[in-house]
Amino acid sequence: MHEWDTVVDISCLGSSLLPPFLSYSNLCMRYLQCDGEAKRVNAILFANRAAASLYLGIHDEALQDCTRSIANDPMYAKAYLRRARAHKASDPESIEIL
Repeated sequence: MHEWDTVVDISCLGSSLLPPFLSYSNLCMRYLQCDGEAKRVNAILFANRAAASLYLGIHDEALQDCTRSIANDPMYAKAYLRRARAHKASDPESIEIL
């Protein structure tokens, strides 16, 4: 099995949890249970769990997961974007970057 097969399977699992109930807490738990071996897979999983945490308003956990994602794959841009969103959400009065 390629590492991408795992991502596709997990992504499908996560997507199936959302509609129609939008249960981000269930999605967050599923991503927590999934622990791929490849660094790229881990980066994607941590970034996806961070996105679920952002929707739940758990900004500190989102920041930690984004940092873990970046540690696994420094080229994964979504982790940086989500970390910036988590920083902004945790401190809404912070100076915006132009």
